[in-house]
Amino acid sequence: IVYCNNEFIGREGSFPDADGNFFSGWNNFRYYPLPARALSEGENTLLLKIHVNREGGIHGEPRIVSREESDAEKLAEDIKTVWINCVLAIVLLCAFVYHTLIFLYRRAERDNLFYALVCLFLAIYLSNFFIEHLLPTLSGISYLAFQKLIFVTMYAIALNNFLFFRAFLRIPRSTPVTAMMIVSAGIPAVFVIFVRDYGYLISHIGLTLPFLVPSIAYSVFYLVRGVLRRSPNAVSLLAGTAPLWLCILYDMVAHIFLRIENSIYLTGFGFAFFLITMAMILARNFVMYHRQVENYSISLEQMVKERTRDLDERNRELEDAHIVMKKDLRIAANLQKSFFSTGETAVPGWQIAVFTRPASSVSGDFFDICAAENSTAVSLFDVSGHGIASGLITMIAKRTVFRMLKSHSRLKLGEIVEKINASLIEDIGTSGFYLTGVFLRMSPQGVEYVNAGHTEIMHRSGKSGAVKLVLAPAGEHKGNFLGIDGMTSPYRAISLRLSDGDFLVLYTDCIIESRQVT
Repeated sequence: IVYCNNEFIGREGSFPDADGNFFSGWNNFRYYPLPARALSEGENTLLLKIHVNREGGIHGEPRIVSREESDAEKLAEDIKTVWINCVLAIVLLCAFVYHTLIFLYRRAERDNLFYALVCLFLAIYLSNFFIEHLLPTLSGISYLAFQKLIFVTMYAIALNNFLFFRAFLRIPRSTPVTAMMIVSAGIPAVFVIFVRDYGYLISHIGLTLPFLVPSIAYSVFYLVRGVLRRSPNAVSLLAGTAPLWLCILYDMVAHIFLRIENSIYLTGFGFAFFLITMAMILARNFVMYHRQVENYSISLEQMVKERTRDLDERNRELEDAHIVMKKDLRIAANLQKSFFSTGETAVPGWQIAVFTRPASSVSGDFFDICAAENSTAVSLFDVSGHGIASGLITMIAKRTVFRMLKSHSRLKLGEIVEKINASLIEDIGTSGFYLTGVFLRMSPQGVEYVNAGHTEIMHRSGKSGAVKLVLAPAGEHKGNFLGIDGMTSPYRAISLRLSDGDFLVLYTDCIIESRQVT
């Protein structure tokens, strides 16, 4: 915080709050326009308030200069410490996306994956140089948490750099070596994550640097061995990585051990050279791969022509079979539709409306109404999966549910659902399918509700119009899926209090998974 003649002028970062949190503006150029009223004709006093936590101080000489001179210095400083690193981070993120897509296109090219991860983590690391400049306040993030992220990325860069070298040079994978690299990167990362004080972290961070040695040593070993074996990529890799390692070494010595003030960070520049070199090599390999594909295409052209004739004949057969299949599906859909309840069953005191639209010809959802002595049961189910197989399960399940609701109407609703589950396990337990469902039973005494792993029903008040989900009481969970052996458990019924004009909405997960319903 800066004052001129006891008048507040400006600030960077934040001082510790009640919880000890602060955010450093260490990489920002301090530039505070002075209003004319703040200056006196005689001696002027600048007061600087600085928070020092194991590190911190005044870098350079505080001065009052002309606006033109200050603007020039600020522009030069911002270009050097902020915008160059910001541009590099953007380039790295683009490289991360590009090489990730290449890896997804060709999973065998694992070097593209690890190269992309190195780019990502280094982009995060470089954000340390410009994040406070672009985002003066990071809501909810302490400076300690942000610096933990920065230091952890150092170990992630080292680990993924080792994995990139090994994949790029086609070195056979060794589980013990990989485990050692993960441990050497994980130990300091865990230390950094669990440190609770920034001063302790910054004063002991040097102790974690030796853990970077194994990954660097193995990377150098693989590279030297590749050069000695005259690997096509080893020499280019050496030319690209040597400047990067030198820049990293310089930054460690200058900023961590010697603490040289105003020393520029070179890691970003070293990685820029590394990025260009590796991008050229990876692009060359990618082009060579496509050239091989083109050669294979030429040699396979004749074979394709021969296969095309066979495929044309097979396609005609498939088209005929497809016509037959569509006809059969229409018949199956009509049969299923006639088998299910339409909701037109009269229930005294209730109005029931049903809407269904299958995702395909045959539906995996079904609705049923079962009228019994002194009560009426309404149920809605969703069978796992889609298509004909799920449709067949609905036919089996519908018959089982109706039979159990009809024959055991005197039991409690939860007990009926347990019997339905037991019967479904016996009928479809080995099919790999299961059901979710909701059950309502209306009687003069009220409404009972059981949920078997299904989406919660909704209740709309006829008086207020308020809509809410009908949830299980506190401390209880809705029941398990139906038809899965080994998941049997009691099903508990909820008593619902309803008034005239109230609505209950039962629906399957198609409602919450759809973007638009027409």
